[in-house]
Amino acid sequence: MIPPGSPMTKWLPSVFLLLLAASGSGCTTALGVFPTAQSHQIPNDAKVVPLGHAEGTAEHFEATFGGLVDLLDPTSQQEAIREAIQKKQGDLLTDYVLSFYAVRAALPGVDLLTIWWVHWKAEGTVAKVEQASSAPPLPPGNLPAKSEREPGR
Repeated sequence: MIPPGSPMTKWLPSVFLLLLAASGSGCTTALGVFPTAQSHQIPNDAKVVPLGHAEGTAEHFEATFGGLVDLLDPTSQQEAIREAIQKKQGDLLTDYVLSFYAVRAALPGVDLLTIWWVHWKAEGTVAKVEQASSAPPLPPGNLPAKSEREPGR
């Protein structure tokens, strides 16, 4: 134990505050929000039936040696969208917001090894796509005969 009044006790609070500030400065965060119309292309004549509100998330951890991770990695975005769609058994996500939250942690003053945590969230309306029935589709392998395809001459 350090005796009271020693020169060490004068420096101890300052050293403690310096270490606390250095350890707190090792983390940084980022946030991004992207409003989007729909997750998939659909034919013009298709009917979209809303199924309800849902949200999906995806996250990953990554370590880099002095580099930056791909924060906008489409794999994580698609995973969050897919999870939201599966919750309502739909085909696409409409009028949704795609957002991410990233946390970077490193040892203070040593940015050589950095650890990243990236969390994606997709939140919107899940919908089912119903194809327009303009002509009944033929079963595979049952094409009409050539005489049936061409008009008579």
